[in-house]
Amino acid sequence: MEEMKKIDQKVYEKTLKWIVRLLKKRKIQFNVLGGLAAYAYGSKRMLVDIDLTMKNEDFQKILSDVKDYVIEPPHFSKSENWECYYMELEKDGITIEIGGDKGCKFLDSKTRKWEKLGDSLSKPTIKEVFGIDLPIISKNKLIRYKKKLMREVDVIDLKNLS
Repeated sequence: MEEMKKIDQKVYEKTLKWIVRLLKKRKIQFNVLGGLAAYAYGSKRMLVDIDLTMKNEDFQKILSDVKDYVIEPPHFSKSENWECYYMELEKDGITIEIGGDKGCKFLDSKTRKWEKLGDSLSKPTIKEVFGIDLPIISKNKLIRYKKKLMREVDVIDLKNLS
């Protein structure tokens, strides 16, 4: 198994609070995905990054606030497992990956076909994580895409979510 980088969880918490405060200040609707969403539902693996989704058109609203932390500016991106409008930030060593809500797809590891994530912003579950209320992608949607991606981190999360 690929070794996960060690992250100071206090720094992680501070960075999470920073980005959430910024998004709320700008009145931007967002949801939490990925490992942090799995953590909110009970997975206790080490958190290494922050995965969020928001409306494609809202990326421009935060650019002036995050300009010093931009690793990848908003653009259409295709990686090994994901295809979507995307921006990457890094603050205090913590990576913040933000995907857009329109046209986001992930690769099904079994069929090798791209599947739409679907509406990643609707009907979030509000969960308290590190003392803040966060809108989290529904557990069913999270499990659905993690079962299809089946990366090592997904396998760990799925064991902890069942």
